[in-house]
Parts: sequence; structure tokens; C-alpha cells
Amino acid sequence: MKKFWIIFFSLIFSLNLFSAWEKDYLLALKKYEKKDFFEAIKLLEKAVRDNPNSCEKCIREGMFFYDYFPHFYLAKSYLSINDNENFKKEMEILKREGKIISNSKLSKEYHFLLQSIKEEEKIAEKEPEKKEEIKTEKIEEKKEKEPEKIAEKKEEQKVVEKTIEKKEKLFEKEKEEKTQPLKPLPFPKVFQEIAEIEESLENSSIKNYPRMEKRKMELSGEFIFLKKNWKEAKTEKERNIIRGKAENLKGRFLELQRRFFVLDKIVSLKEKIAERIDHLEKNKEKISKEDLKKVEKAREISLKEVEELDENELESSYNNISDIKIIEKKEYENLKKAYYFYFEGKFKEAENFIKSMPPNEKESPYYDFLFTLINLTRYYLEKENNSFLQEAKKSYYKAKEKGLQNEDIKNFPLSPKIFEAIKNF
Repeated sequence: MKKFWIIFFSLIFSLNLFSAWEKDYLLALKKYEKKDFFEAIKLLEKAVRDNPNSCEKCIREGMFFYDYFPHFYLAKSYLSINDNENFKKEMEILKREGKIISNSKLSKEYHFLLQSIKEEEKIAEKEPEKKEEIKTEKIEEKKEKEPEKIAEKKEEQKVVEKTIEKKEKLFEKEKEEKTQPLKPLPFPKVFQEIAEIEESLENSSIKNYPRMEKRKMELSGEFIFLKKNWKEAKTEKERNIIRGKAENLKGRFLELQRRFFVLDKIVSLKEKIAERIDHLEKNKEKISKEDLKKVEKAREISLKEVEELDENELESSYNNISDIKIIEKKEYENLKKAYYFYFEGKFKEAENFIKSMPPNEKESPYYDFLFTLINLTRYYLEKENNSFLQEAKKSYYKAKEKGLQNEDIKNFPLSPKIFEAIKNF
């Protein structure tokens, strides 16, 4: 009983314990049955590399045994895909082995395959004889058909001569057409637009800016090249390509023109700023300290290189210094006279005098400072009325905003009381 169970379990465990070449061979047989010959060849060749020798009942699967004839199935697979060379090689291997002859299942099929090879060899031997017979028959046919062929050749020659004559005539016509001068196609609209931009730049002051002049020369060179290409273009496709290039060139010309206009504006603003700064510096003593700071800032901006300058920044700087006002001596004298009227208690005369002053004098910081002095005088004359003191403070702060300096205050003859009040502000 023990022996039975040992044999039984050993058979069960041996069911799946195949070697690599056994697995490849059994899988190749399945592929062959499914007529997947290429896959079968791959697996059989793999099995042959591991075990090249055929054998009977050498593959065991449980209780069953299988023959191992990889060269036989390789031969059949090669025959199925019409690979006669490899088919014959595998048949030679089987012949050398001699094991398949004793196999009852495969020997009949093997002999049938051998017979097919022999028949092919016989046919191959007979082929030279057949070829010689065919050659002799063809020579005899040629001799019979020679007069007919000669007549056919003559007719063909006549047809060829006629066609040659026709071609020569056509060639002469084409030659005549080519010799006649062709009317050149007019340039497209985009070329005219480029020419106008180029002319406007040529007549401008672009020569003052070497980099821009160089760029303009480069673009003009491209334009000359495009015009030449347009004249030489033969097809509409070529002309369309040139049109596209011309549109691109026009865009670059416009960009150069825009940059030139901006640069030209910057240069002209820079010149205006320089003139204004020069004028303001000559009248430095008549300008407030706040305005002098504006002048200094404008100078710093204008000293930058032209390419580094921003148009908006430069324009803002120019506007700032153009608003600066120079206080003339006459203006100062008028304000001084108005103050004396108030100091003497002649308020009506002072008011009339202020009303008659020109508008530009009213913009002066001295104008507001005058009201500071007037309101302080009235504050002390009219029993220290606080409303006059508040008005005096307001006008003083206005004067300071407009650029009134402490040195300017000293120019007015102030009483100790008023001077002390201003100090306290």
C-alpha cells in the first residue's frame, strides 16, 4: 500500500516539472496545430539550442510519454512558409539522425517529404533541356516573323519621325515666345507702403542716430533683395512667399519708424529741459528751495543716455520745471508797498492796491505771507481777536507750501511781537 501512494504522489508532482526545452517543444506543437508557423519555428529553434538530439518517449507528463522530433516539425513549418532552403537543411539533419525511420507515426510522412524533394530535383534537371527546346522554337518563330517585323518597324519609324517634326515645331514656337520681351508684373501694394516709410525715414534726422541708421540700411538691403526676387519669380506660389516676407519687412520698418519718433521726441524734450534748467539757474536767487530741488531732479534725469530715457518720465520732468515761477523784484516791491499801507492802518488803500495787482503776483508766496502779516497786525490792533490769528496761520502755511524761506521773512520790517508770533507758528 505504501508503494502505491509513493508512486501516486511522485506522478502527481512530476506533472508540471518540465525542463525549458520540453516546455518549448510542447508549446511549439500547439502553435503548429493552430497553423502559427512563425511562432512554432521560434519555439522549436529555442528547444533545439537546449537539446538538439531527437528521441522517442523522452518527455514525460504524468503517466504519459511524448516523442521529441523538433527537426521534423521545423522541416514541416519551413515548408508551410515556403522556405525551401531551411526545409531541406532540416530534412538532411533528420536523414543523418536516422531515428525518425523507426517511428511508426512519423516515418510515412517523413518518406513523403523526401519523395517531394526528389521530384523537385528531377524537375530541376529537366529544366535546361526544356529551355534549349524553347530557344530553338523561338529562333524558328523569329525567322518566320522577320519580314512582318521589318514592315512594322518601318511604320513605327514613320510615326516617330512625324512626332519629332511636331516637337521641333513646338520648340521653335516656344523659342519665339521666349525671345519676345515679357511684361514685368507690377509690385504689390505692400512694396509701395514700404517705399513710403523708407522715404520718410530717409528725409528725417535718423542720420543723427548711428544705430538706427545702421538698422535702416539693413532693412533697405532686404527690400532691394525682395524686389529682385519679385522680378525673377515665375509661379504664383513664389510670389505669395515674397508677399509674406514683404509684410514682415513692413512691420519691422514701422517698428523702426515708431522707435525713431519716440527717440526724436525724447531728444527734443531733453534740449528743452536743458534750456529751461539753464534759464532757472541764472535766476537761482529768485527761486524757492522746493523749486530748486525740482530743477536738480530734472537735471539728473536729463543727464542719462538717450536710449535709457523714458518718454513719460522726461515729459513729467519738463512739466515740473516749466511751472516754476521766478519772482521779480517789481513783484516784491508791490507786495512791500501793500504791507506798508496795512502797517500804517490804511486798510482800504491796501485792499484796493492788492485788487489791482496782476494775477501772476498773486501766485507768489509773498502774497500769502502779506496776509499773514496783515492778519497778525489786525489781531494786535483789535484786542487780540482769535479769528485774525487763525487766518494768519492759514496764509502762513500757504506761503510755506509755495516755497517761502526764513531768509525771505527777514526782508520785511517786522515788529518784535509779529516776529515772535511767526516764530511760534
